[in-house]
Amino acid sequence: AEENEYYVNSSHRGYSDGTAQQPYPSIQTAIDQAQAGDTIYVFGGLYEEIITVDKQVNLWGGVEGTDSIINADDDVRYSMTITADNVEIQDLKFTDGGDVKTSPIGALLSVQAENVVITSNQFYKTNSYGIHIDKLASGTVVNANTINNTKFGITVESSDTNDIFNNEIYDCEDSGISLENTAENRLYDNTIYNCSKAILASYCSALNITNNELHNN
Repeated sequence: AEENEYYVNSSHRGYSDGTAQQPYPSIQTAIDQAQAGDTIYVFGGLYEEIITVDKQVNLWGGVEGTDSIINADDDVRYSMTITADNVEIQDLKFTDGGDVKTSPIGALLSVQAENVVITSNQFYKTNSYGIHIDKLASGTVVNANTINNTKFGITVESSDTNDIFNNEIYDCEDSGISLENTAENRLYDNTIYNCSKAILASYCSALNITNNELHNN
C-alpha cells in the first residue's frame, strides 16, 4: 500500500483534509484517518487530548522546530496508549501541567505492543510515570528521551527484550528506571540523577546494565 503523510495543527480552524495547508486540529483524528505505514507530522502547539495509537504509524512532532505538547485534559490512566506494533514516536513533549492525572500507576505514555520506538521525546511534570512498558510489550526501544519531575521515569512491567539507552532522567520521586519480573532487558548510556533511586530491579533475569552515569540518587 502507498504510504501517506498527514499533518496536525491544534490552532487550525476551518476545513481540514490532513494536508500541510489544511491540517487536522487533532492528533487522534489523524490517527483515525491514517493507514498502516503512514507518517503523521505534528506542528507545534498544545494538544489537550487523550490518544490511542492503534495503527502502525510514525508520529513525529516538532515540525518547524516548535514544541508539540500533549497534555491530557481529563483524568485518565494514560495520556497516550500505543496498542499497535512497530509504531514510532519522536520529538513530542508529554506533560500533566494541570495535575489532572490522579492514578498512582498511570503514565504519560503506555506501550502495550511490540517493537515500538520512542526517541527524542520529553516527559515531565506528572505525579504518575513518564513511560510505562506493559506486559503486552516487547522489543521496545527507548532512546534519547528526557524525563524529569515524574514519579517513576521509566517502568518496565513483565516485559522482555527492551533497549533503554541514551536517556537523561532526573528529579524523579521514586526510581529513574524500574523493572519488575523481566528478562533480557538492556540499559546502557543513560544518565540518571537526583532521583530517590537510580535503577530498581526485582525478579529480573539476564539484565544488562552497562556504562550508565548514576549520581546524586
